[in-house]
Amino acid sequence: KFGTVSAAPVTWNATSIVVPVPVGSSTGNVVVTVGGVASNGVGFTVTGALTLTVIGTTPTQAILQYLAPGAGACTLEVSESPTYLPLVNDVNPALFPQANLDSRTGDLSSGPMRVVVVGKRLSDTASDQNVYSRALQTNTKHYFRVNCGGATATATATTATVPAGMTYADVPQLGEAPGSWKMPTRFEDRGQTTVDPQTGVLLHQVSLDAESGRSSGYGYLGMFTAFGGFVRHCDPKLVGPVGGPLGFFCTFIRYGQSGNSAYWIVPSTGEVRHLGDLPILSGGGPAGPLNADFSIFGSDTAGNKVRTTYVGNFQPAAVAPISGWTSYSTVPVGTMMHDFDPTFDGSVYFCTPPFAAAGQYTLFSCLSHGQDSPGWLGVLYGGDGRSIQPGCTAGVACPRIVAAMDFFAAPATRYCTLHNVQQLGNMASVNVQTQSGGPACTAGFHMVYWKFLDDPHGVDTSNTKVVVDQYFSGGGHWDYGPMGRISESGAGWAAVFGDVMLNLNRPMSLTIDDSPTFAGNRGLAYGNTTSKHPSYHQVEGVAPSSELGWFLDALSFDGGQFYSDNTGATRISGQLFRYNSPAGYGLSRKQVATLAVSGGYSLADVSGPGSALSDTPADSYRYCVALVAGECRAGSLAGQVFVNAPNVTDMRCRGSDGPLPQNLDLCIGNLPAFAQAITQVVMGSDSADTIARSRILSHGLGGIRNSFYYWTAKSLPDASWALFTRGSAVAPFGDLLTVWMAKLPPLTVPDGVDRRTFLPLAVNLTPPANVPVASAVIRFGYAEQGDTDRYYCTSRREPCVAASASFAAVDPFKYETTESYTGVACAAGCRIALPVLPAHVVYYQPVFLDAAGRVVATGPKGVSAELAQTSLVP
Repeated sequence: KFGTVSAAPVTWNATSIVVPVPVGSSTGNVVVTVGGVASNGVGFTVTGALTLTVIGTTPTQAILQYLAPGAGACTLEVSESPTYLPLVNDVNPALFPQANLDSRTGDLSSGPMRVVVVGKRLSDTASDQNVYSRALQTNTKHYFRVNCGGATATATATTATVPAGMTYADVPQLGEAPGSWKMPTRFEDRGQTTVDPQTGVLLHQVSLDAESGRSSGYGYLGMFTAFGGFVRHCDPKLVGPVGGPLGFFCTFIRYGQSGNSAYWIVPSTGEVRHLGDLPILSGGGPAGPLNADFSIFGSDTAGNKVRTTYVGNFQPAAVAPISGWTSYSTVPVGTMMHDFDPTFDGSVYFCTPPFAAAGQYTLFSCLSHGQDSPGWLGVLYGGDGRSIQPGCTAGVACPRIVAAMDFFAAPATRYCTLHNVQQLGNMASVNVQTQSGGPACTAGFHMVYWKFLDDPHGVDTSNTKVVVDQYFSGGGHWDYGPMGRISESGAGWAAVFGDVMLNLNRPMSLTIDDSPTFAGNRGLAYGNTTSKHPSYHQVEGVAPSSELGWFLDALSFDGGQFYSDNTGATRISGQLFRYNSPAGYGLSRKQVATLAVSGGYSLADVSGPGSALSDTPADSYRYCVALVAGECRAGSLAGQVFVNAPNVTDMRCRGSDGPLPQNLDLCIGNLPAFAQAITQVVMGSDSADTIARSRILSHGLGGIRNSFYYWTAKSLPDASWALFTRGSAVAPFGDLLTVWMAKLPPLTVPDGVDRRTFLPLAVNLTPPANVPVASAVIRFGYAEQGDTDRYYCTSRREPCVAASASFAAVDPFKYETTESYTGVACAAGCRIALPVLPAHVVYYQPVFLDAAGRVVATGPKGVSAELAQTSLVP
């Protein structure tokens, strides 16, 4: 006998049952009962049009669902173009054979019912032996087409944007070789784009190895975003060829050597052109930068300032084409300073030759011995833009010195030396130091601001024209922008809002915690644990007003006291150590990812039931955390951590001013939310509001400690892309330094979802008939942690199970075989809540237990993208 279907009459013959219902009907699965046994998709044919549905997206993945008209595998095409060319990497069979079939690992099927997850939050080695990201690009419209034996269906969907307020961070992907990281291959191709595997942000190469310059004893070379978050690389004026697109002139310097190189970046398309190297004048140093008025300044062998004009018409070139050099100034800067202030001694102080455009002021310094030595500050006014000549009689049209301050002798800054200096319009900002072995600097270590037009000689004693700011510090790790000043601070960042000149020596408007919690737990990024160099480069009137309230930072993980106790690890034998976490800073394995490195080498987690870690090279670069006694090593105690690493030279997690991957120490702890990440920090009403609106953009295509030691990220003036340095200056932890840029997704309006903790996914279960079911649990896990049918939800090698109708963040799930649980009573049906990580695709499967806790059946497999859900029959 046959059951009934709430559609049209069923017809059948000796071999098949035909159910004439619309494919993909929203009424649920078609169930045919034969002899009392329910069957889905086996032994019958579904008629009707093939329908493809996108049931959920994350920033990097999309979940598709459809009913296939036959049992064979269907093919998939996914592209950002309606032409379906090119295909996204994840379904490109030219890179990954059979990746376009819905029978691949990670896709779910049962007869005609198919669920396909497109995109992966990781990179894979392709058939050409290069490594490619398989993630989809965030905030991007995608076109989907499925072909099942000639029947086709299409759909479109836009991937989710990078969410704000997500404080869970993933460890960068580990490589197959012990101690390695797996990152997309970098090609010598300026057109190369890569989707960040974990965030979906589009990354575009700016500079190439061929532009790295000559060799140097400093280590690896190449272009980089210069020291200091406040160093601007791009002129804020958009320029371009007649009738062509508009872009920014950007100038980058080479690490470890002289030389600047010019680039033209078109923000609307991401196009980058190398306009050529700027001249290095014989004996006079490098020329640069290239400005939007096409001028380039330099110094000749006599120290005179000269200038030329770029004439390359925005065309790529190895050397930037220029007109002939003309003299800008033959008057020594020291002479001009002495003419303005006779107490200036040009035999003691050496000045950097300045230049100033028409109507502009240029701040410069004159030092006695280099950085952190006594010095003067001077200001050159550009007049009407003419060259500097002795005895100029044109009055205000003459370029001239208009301010000079003996910083070491001035009342407010007596005995203070110059560490770094920045110009803020008509004001100088100075990070001061105390002369070694000399009298104390009267300004302490506070920032000093000199309003040079109001006090041309810097002799103010009222703290109004030469202002010693008692509140704002930053040690040079600070910047300013449309909303005010931002700075590194002990617990993260701090800001003073408002016009800079009108808000000096004011208490902080906002302090921001750089170590936000996820599910009540966190890793610490305080102090020197991470290097912070905030940058705030959006230009008002160039960037949209909606994009003026945030800054960028790139926080390299450096190490430090929060990641090991004072004694460090204890050597057991050979390469095996017992790792000693500092008191109060133990691992939160269920809530926060575990950071584990030896210097710049990755450590792989081998924890799990029956795990064992030897002291031999066979287990190099592995670690193990004992959940119960006896794991990892005979005689171990619950909670103990063991690590096998070769050539360890420091038993502690060594803190430093920079990542220093060559220091082979041991660091194991909770991964901070923003560590080793390029972070967009939105300035809110308080720290909690700021964290709720901020987000990670990229890990910069590098592993933990595999970044440049002075890592920075800086937006283009219009807030469209963020510039950053890829690579490390230390072999073998990176390749040549290259400048890349990350496309900045638009800021999102808060959607009310709290991504500072797990998202609850409620799954309703119906137990199978004629099976003695007493209770149920649900296995769940993520593809990033292993094969999807293993259901690993952390780096521990053991399936995770949800075993209650609700969960608490303190203990959100159980490990299937090691921990005890009873499950949810489910004889007549039940509901179980899964603790799902935001922006992750979770795989799950119900498990039904009898009264003795034995597995008696498994239920439909499921997959969910945050709160979107579907399931299949077994």
